[in-house]
Amino acid sequence: MVTTRQLDKVVHHLVKDVLEGDRINMVAYFKEAGLHNLIDIMSMKDSHLKKVKFKDGDETTTPRITPTVEYELKLIPSYLNWEQNNYATLPNYPVDLIDTASRYRFNIFLCLDANGRQGNADGTVSYSHTVAFESERRNRIGYYDPSHTPPPSAPTTTPSKCRSAAAAALLSFDKKIKVSEDSWTKLESAAEWRNWKIKHLAKLKLADMDDIVDSAYQPPDPNVDDPDEVALYVKKNTLLFISLLDSIATNEGSVIIKKHSRTSDGTAA
Repeated sequence: MVTTRQLDKVVHHLVKDVLEGDRINMVAYFKEAGLHNLIDIMSMKDSHLKKVKFKDGDETTTPRITPTVEYELKLIPSYLNWEQNNYATLPNYPVDLIDTASRYRFNIFLCLDANGRQGNADGTVSYSHTVAFESERRNRIGYYDPSHTPPPSAPTTTPSKCRSAAAAALLSFDKKIKVSEDSWTKLESAAEWRNWKIKHLAKLKLADMDDIVDSAYQPPDPNVDDPDEVALYVKKNTLLFISLLDSIATNEGSVIIKKHSRTSDGTAA
């Protein structure tokens, strides 16, 4: 029996703006499977997945989601843990998933290997107080907020005036990275390379990313430099990799890009 209970705002956002697939029908599939809120998602079992995949959970019927959607759905709890681990500790500072979770950031998560996700050996991610605590320090949240204001009841961004130059640049870049998937044009022929390169170097400049492709640029050292400067470089470099992966369609170019899929290293590609 199909329930009339509605999805909460977070789950609705995940279906509409994060997961691939038929997003209108996916709302109905989630309702049928009993995945209504964040607790349901984080405790999702194979039985829930089966009800999303098959009508009434009947495996003799035709699957109504693709293998890609099924794969992504299995990783959603890990992705949400990854977002929390990269924000701050629970229970005081839950990440605002409606503001943070996006298709773009989920793509970054999918590109990362187990080491890059700082999770389990099988690629899944559990909430880690140790990793989240380091993120809390890096993000200058709570005790680490230079303004020393009491922790807010809901997570907010540290004011720019209280942050280092690198942190301010990181905050500014984070606001820009939610770009549409078609922001870069396809390169389908080597003959188009020269014009394509000129055009997209200009796009990198507009996105404040041209510095990392400069031949004289030296990436920050995680052991020496400001953690925010390191985080900014990693985000720029990963965004560059995803943009190249989505746009380079020549055979030779695709081979080169995919050689760096494990590290998501855009500058190396």
